[in-house]
Amino acid sequence: MGRNGRAQIVNYRIAGNYYIVDQLFNEAELRLGESPQTI
Repeated sequence: MGRNGRAQIVNYRIAGNYYIVDQLFNEAELRLGESPQTI
């Protein structure tokens, strides 16, 4: 979630069983699925 409270897409990578996000955050929402996400 961005500073304005809205969802945003962030860069990430997978290392073993972990998702590593390339920025710090106070609140997060993980969306999984096959369909593309539009924010």
